[in-house]
Amino acid sequence: MQEVRSVATNSNMTSKHPSGTLETDRKPKLMDSIREAILPRHYSRLTEQAYCHWVKRFIFFHKDLHPA
Repeated sequence: MQEVRSVATNSNMTSKHPSGTLETDRKPKLMDSIREAILPRHYSRLTEQAYCHWVKRFIFFHKDLHPA
């Protein structure tokens, strides 16, 4: 008898291309990685939102230029 395993996938780690293939090697987005860094520190939801807003403003101030 063959086992059937269901694997839960993280929504921000997989994406479906128009060709129907799944991409799983994609890096997490910047805001997702910031939220993941804040989560284990047990900051409040408002602090998380403020930090994400500051990061967005910093990026927009520098006009989305890569730092290198």
